[in-house]
Amino acid sequence: MTDEHNKFMNILLSLLFCLIGVGVWGQNINLKVIGDAEKGFVVDIYNGSQLMVHDTEEFSIKITNLDLSENTEIHSWKGSKWTGDENKIILTGETYLSNFDLNLFVSVTYQVINQNVIKKSIELFQSGMPTLYYTLDETY
Repeated sequence: MTDEHNKFMNILLSLLFCLIGVGVWGQNINLKVIGDAEKGFVVDIYNGSQLMVHDTEEFSIKITNLDLSENTEIHSWKGSKWTGDENKIILTGETYLSNFDLNLFVSVTYQVINQNVIKKSIELFQSGMPTLYYTLDETY
């Protein structure tokens, strides 16, 4: 065999082992809801049965109006309801903001994209004021 052929075979075998290795050593990521309706719900992330990420809260948030004359904070937001399964969980809740006299609707979605990636999305909705500034803080 020629040197070029040997190099090609080595590269081909290396790629094959890399592709096989990803499937064999990939994680078995899944989601679990923790909590209750009284204290609130959060999501924990597991690799099989091993806990990888434990949340004590979903987020904290600071909210101000357009001219920055009023502000309020929500510490340690947790969902009041949840739906889903081990691959997709949606936490929802409604929080009354007395400084602005409006309700803030929150939806937090966790979705397993593949065995190495989880997507977390946070949606905020309020219909009482035209503009609010949000500063979101997450801790793990």
